[in-house]
Parts: sequence; C-alpha cells; structure tokens
Amino acid sequence: MKALLAVYDKTDLDYIGRELYDLGYELLATGGTFKKLQESGIPVVSVSDFTGHMELLGGRVKTLHPKIHAGILNRRDNNQDADEMTDAGYESIDIVICNLYPFQETVSANKNISIDEAVEQIDIGGPTMLRASAKNFKYVLSISNPKSYKQVIAELKNANNKIDKISFDFKKKLAQETFLHTAQYDSLVSEFFENKEDVFPDKKIIALNKVQDLRYGENPHQLGAFYNIESVNPTINDNTGPIQHHGKAMSYVNILDADAAFKLVCDFEESAVAIIKHTNACCFAAGSESISSLYSAALDNGDAVSAFGGIVAVNRIIDKEFAETIRKKLSPINESKMFFEIIIAPDITADGLEHLKKKSKDLRILTMNKYDWQSSSKDYISVQGGFLSQTIDFAEANFDLISGKELNSNQLKDLKIAWKVVKHVKSNAITIVKNGLLIGMGAGQPNRVESAKLAILQAGENVTSGLLASDAFFPFPDSVELAAKAGIDGIVQPGGSIRDEETIQTVKKYGISLYHTGIRHFRH
Repeated sequence: MKALLAVYDKTDLDYIGRELYDLGYELLATGGTFKKLQESGIPVVSVSDFTGHMELLGGRVKTLHPKIHAGILNRRDNNQDADEMTDAGYESIDIVICNLYPFQETVSANKNISIDEAVEQIDIGGPTMLRASAKNFKYVLSISNPKSYKQVIAELKNANNKIDKISFDFKKKLAQETFLHTAQYDSLVSEFFENKEDVFPDKKIIALNKVQDLRYGENPHQLGAFYNIESVNPTINDNTGPIQHHGKAMSYVNILDADAAFKLVCDFEESAVAIIKHTNACCFAAGSESISSLYSAALDNGDAVSAFGGIVAVNRIIDKEFAETIRKKLSPINESKMFFEIIIAPDITADGLEHLKKKSKDLRILTMNKYDWQSSSKDYISVQGGFLSQTIDFAEANFDLISGKELNSNQLKDLKIAWKVVKHVKSNAITIVKNGLLIGMGAGQPNRVESAKLAILQAGENVTSGLLASDAFFPFPDSVELAAKAGIDGIVQPGGSIRDEETIQTVKKYGISLYHTGIRHFRH
C-alpha cells in the first residue's frame, strides 16, 4: 500500500505521516514534504527514487510521470488496467495527500509582483495529482485539506485499512473537496490574468469561502450563511468581513444592516455616526466633534423611534467615552434606555469594549477594516438563476448652481452631507440635513413626492432652513413645491428630467438655491 504526499501547507503532516506509516503504508513524497517527514523520523521514499527519474526544470517537473499517474488512475476492478500495470511494472498508489503552492497569498501580498514571479507560484503537478485521485475516488483517497486527516485515519481504522470498505459517500465527499480546492485555485490564477480594463469579462468565476453559519436567514424559518470573496485583489482581501467581539450570533439581516451602516460612515472623511434600521439611515451626524457628541446629536435630531433596535456605526475608534454615552443616553422620545442590535467601528479600545459588554450580553460588537470606496471591486446581487454585477457607486459630484444664490460654506457642507447620505437610502430617496445632522428621511416609496412628504414630516419644526437631497431627478415640481413651503433653503438633485425647467421655475418662485450633480444614486 502506498501513499503519496506533496503539500505546501504542512499542518499536521507529521501526524498523518506517522499514522499512515503505522498502518503499513509506504510513504512517497516530494521536496519539502520529503524533508519534513525525514526530520520527523518517519520513513519515506522520494518521488525521484520511486520513479527512477530526477526532478527537472528547477522542480517544475517532479510528479508528472506515468508511474505516478498510472498508479493513481488505474481502476482496480478493470482487467485491462491490471494487465497494463503489470506489463509496465507499476504499482497502485492508494492515497494522495496534496495542497497547492500559495498563489493567492503571494500575489495579494505584493501589489507590484511581476508576471514572472507570479507564474512561478502556479502549481501544475499538484492539481494534476489531485484531480487524478479525485477522478478515481472509488479506489483512491484524495485528501486536500489537513482538517480531514483525523477523520481519514478514523475511517481507515474502522474499515480495517481497506479503502474499498470505506463508505462511498465519504470518498465522494473527499473528491468533492478536492475539486473545490483546485477550482478555487484556478479561479484565482484566472483572476490574476484578467485584463483589468475588461470590467465585465464574458466568463467570471467567484471563489467563496464560508465565514460562518448564521442564526437564521432573512426570517427565522430560513437558513443562512455568510461567505467572503476569495481574491488576489488586496483591496478585497482587506475586507473579509467583521470581527465579532461580543454578543449573540449574527443573522442574515444583521449582516445586511451592519454592512449598510458601515458603508455609510466610511463614505465620510470627517467623523460620522449612523444609526440604521432595515438598511436605511434613521439618525446620522457628521462633523469635527467627538463621536460621543455626534451620537447624542444624531439621536436627538433624527428618527429616534426607528433607531430603537437599530445598528450603530462609527468611522472612528470607539473609546470608553463613547461606550459610556451609549449606555447612559436615553431615548429623546420616551426617556427609556436605547436598545441596539449591533455596534460596528474600525476599532475599539479595551476599556471601551469592556464597558459596552456591560450594556447587554446580547449586544453584538463588531470591528472591521474601513471600506475603500475608490477600489475597483464590484457589487453582486442575486436574481433568479443568476447574478447582477455592477461597479461600486462611487463618484465625486460637481455641485453646479442652477438657480438661486450661492449657499454659504456651512449650508453647502450640509447639502453635500445630504447628498452622500441619500446614496445610502433606498429609492425613491429624500434626505434633509441641518447643521451636519440628518433631520428627515423618506425612503423606498413608489413615487418621489411621498418620500418628500415623509422626510418633511419627520423633520417637523426643525425643517426650516434645512438642505434637501434627492437621489434622482424630480419628474414633477410637486416635491419641490412641498420643500419650498416647508422652508427648505437649498436642494440638490441629479437633474436631467424633461421637466427640469418646471422645477427651476418653482425654486425661482420661492427663492430656493438649486444645485445639479449630473449623477444619480438609485438604490433598490
């Protein structure tokens, strides 16, 4: 009985080598694997000695030999295969243990890696052996993951070391893991060779790794899991998902809401605090003040009713002061303590974390690397039978004054905050900002005028002198009429409607400043 070992990841190599040797297997190994087994005192034969042929081309050709592949691929119940093996003097190889050169790690760690350096990390012999053993899985155990070693040994011992007595399903599971391993590897190599100017190639493979099973899906009767994208792009690799420091396990909706909240605050250079409910901002503040002050102001001036049970996101490190504010701050609506599902930030101090833990054993506390909005990564969303893909909605807008007087610097700052926030609100979206605070928001309505009504109603008496943003153009001047009568000082919209002139005439009538960006921010 023979086992062939050729691994880059040498986790538990001494364990699997010793166990197989004790079970009576002759071990064959290449290069570093051979050396590691020898150093562990485990008897092993080099592949070169086994094949009778030295390694060639600086190690590029080691296992690409008929004695290796015939040993793996021969069908044990096929008489012709048996005769050919006997005539050639070849022996069967019963177990293949292999994992591959670190192509992803090498390429993603070095943005300036040359094509020649990257090519040398493309494994050829490994995938060939793995695919051969997985193809012949009925007779050969194909092992690509060190996590499987202990179960493989247990299965061999339970089957009295007879591979044909090991369950078909277990052998098939090992083969499936192997084909996944080689497919993901090939997808990363393919990604590296992509023409970066071809944003949407004719064929695209997305490699996914499961991060965790979730408490449930969008609803409790649905199952859910969270996957991250495996990539050679360092920007994507830097954002592999949040680290949870405390609280209950995450659900599907928790991930969605935390993602929406953190993306919003990461869109701002200045300090920013957002409270999100169902992926929409109900409270928001941005400015030079501390995140504790911004949090209090956002809650006092925003939709505190909706904030209850929401997600808090900040784009600065959480410290003890902020943690104390979160714990002590009462709802401005009913003087009750605020309840939040999640708090997410780029980082958190040790004393801040300990203080927040005292708030609730269930409060989920997450940290995550800040999003890079200028990255070339793409969005994917599932539809029945496929995926839609698009580039990230990131574009610097020009604020062109179309009508009315130029806003002062503070007003223009508020208008720009409103414009950034509206990008993160479900369409049709209207946001109203005043003094760096979100005071009104209308989202997800089938028509824009209803969103405008909701935003103005939410702002209440504070609406006077507010600055309003619309994620798309006004198809009719009715929303502008409502804003004007409410006391809005300035409006920003993309422009481009066939009725733009009617909107312009309305703002002129009321003396409102109107800016166009030429950019739309639909978010469905």
